[in-house]
Amino acid sequence: MTEHQIIILEGPDNSGKSTLAARLRALPHITYVDMLGGRTKPREASRRHTYETLYDDAPGIFVHERHHAISDGVYRSLDHRPRIFSHVETLGILDHLSKRRARVIYCRPPFDVARNKEHVAALDDDDAWVRFALEKLPEAFKLYDVHMMAINRLGVEVIHYDWTVPWAEDILREGMGCKTI
Repeated sequence: MTEHQIIILEGPDNSGKSTLAARLRALPHITYVDMLGGRTKPREASRRHTYETLYDDAPGIFVHERHHAISDGVYRSLDHRPRIFSHVETLGILDHLSKRRARVIYCRPPFDVARNKEHVAALDDDDAWVRFALEKLPEAFKLYDVHMMAINRLGVEVIHYDWTVPWAEDILREGMGCKTI
């Protein structure tokens, strides 16, 4: 039986997270955890969902498409809405993720590729958000780069995944800890 393994897909809008999540959801040994909805779910629902998934000890590989404690810091810096978690709570969550040996797969293609890619709307995206996110894409890329370095320094493993390079599948297999994907 597999121990509880947390894998978080993170990165700016249009970086390929949803496409990768769809591929991983199709695998029989993966449990997909829907972490979308930080903008559309009530704040308390997002908080409760984050803590429930954080302390779940069921065996298996759990793939989170985004994690509120990570993406909240980036996007609230851009849209200036209230954060779901305080900075202290975020550090506590990241510390817990580090102790659980969580891995973040940082979906980070070259900026020009993401900018020119057709946006695949996530379940909680509306037209206004898509326009805003694509307008703020340069800033989001910079903020994510800084956040990923900081998260890594806090002890959470961050794997840079650029799906445009030929060795991307090898990086993904290593990041997932799987022989096949």
